[in-house]
Amino acid sequence: MPICFPTMDSFRRYIYFNYALPLKVLQFLNLAFCQTFHDTCKDMNRKINQTLRLVEINLPYIFFKGT
Repeated sequence: MPICFPTMDSFRRYIYFNYALPLKVLQFLNLAFCQTFHDTCKDMNRKINQTLRLVEINLPYIFFKGT
């Protein structure tokens, strides 16, 4: 089921707590385990950044109020 966000800040908060923060933990574990998760970290970081860029590009259309 899709999640609707009333503001861009709520979307960014959702992304941070559900995706970026776990990525930071994984990057820390990656250091502890001698770069074992390097490819996974790189791939997850790329996907998060790509999603954020797509949202920034489509921002005027996503949160259009119609006034």
